[in-house]
This record gives sequence, C-alpha cells and structure tokens, in this order.
Amino acid sequence: MRKSLRGIGILLMAAGFLLAGWPLWAEAYAAWQQEKALSALEEAEKEEDNPVLAGEAPSDLSQERARLAAPYILYPPFILEIPTINLKVVVGDGTDPATLRKGPGLYHEGSLPGEGGNVAIAGHRTTYGAPFRHVDELKPGDLMIIRKGSVSYIYRFTRMWVVEPTDWSPIAPTEVPSLTLTTCHPPGSAAYRLIIRGELEPSTP
Repeated sequence: MRKSLRGIGILLMAAGFLLAGWPLWAEAYAAWQQEKALSALEEAEKEEDNPVLAGEAPSDLSQERARLAAPYILYPPFILEIPTINLKVVVGDGTDPATLRKGPGLYHEGSLPGEGGNVAIAGHRTTYGAPFRHVDELKPGDLMIIRKGSVSYIYRFTRMWVVEPTDWSPIAPTEVPSLTLTTCHPPGSAAYRLIIRGELEPSTP
C-alpha cells in the first residue's frame, strides 16, 4: 500500500514539474522556431536566382496565389521589422494556432503586401515567443517594415485602439494602403484585441 502511494506521489510530482515547466518550454521552442525560420529566409534571399524577386512564378504556386508572380509582389513567409521595439520576425501564411505558435501570421481575409488595401497580421502578446509584447509602446511616426529580399514596404504607425474579439472591422479593406497588427489585450487575457495601424509611405514602390 505504501509503495503504491509513494508511486502515485512520484507521478504527481513529475506531472507538477511538467506543468510548471511547460510555459518555459513553449517559449524556448517558439524562439528556436522563429530564429530558425528567420535564418533560413535570410539565407534564401541571398540567392541571386530567387524566382519571386526575378518576377517569375514558382512552379508550385497554387492558382489562387498565381497573382504573386508579378514583379516585387511578396508572399509569406516574409519579415516584419519594427525598429523602435527591436522586433524582427518571420510572418507565416495564416492565423491558425499552429502558425501562430511559430510567430505572427498573415490574415487570409486581408491584402498581400504590394496589392494595396489592408495587410493584416496577427501575433501573440504573452505566449509562444510573444512577438507583439511591446507593440503598445509604439508612437506616431514609428516605422513598421515588411521586407523580403531587396523589396521593402514601409508603413508609419498612425493609431492604436481596442476592440471586442468578435469585431473583425480592423482587418477590413482600407482606402489607404495600410498595415494592421492584432493581438490580445490586456496582456495575458483574450478579453479584447489591441489593434495597431500604420499607413504605407508614399515613397514606397
């Protein structure tokens, strides 16, 4: 009887350690995934025969993504940089949980960089590397940059606001080419969404 109780106690202690260490493991794994993706993307961009930058369509593009063959149009993954908060991350294609565990993801409902309209990106604020942890520190005029290879789209931060999690209006099309970031609010809660909006610089090609 005592041996059984001792065994149960050991199992409970082990489970407790695993639960306590899970957040740290998840953070470390997300950081490793993001670092690996960033390194791989930057290495790929150095290739002189990059088909996207050359304006040629990769052979495996789906029909709905075929329009991305036009010169200077980007498609995920690409890099999002916000210098003032020391953010440099790879943005994946989609906002499903698996994608967001690796880093920010592009809303399919929004536009693609280079197409005008509203480029919308979601990201975690307190978990899985918390890429958007400090987006609330942005000030008007701060730069938000979408980059792939030698092509960059530069946006200036204009406003920040909070909406209900069921409010999808922030990722709706915009007349002015815009970049919209969405994340949970307040930190550690999914009660609301914090919205960050920037407008494309007129000088951006």
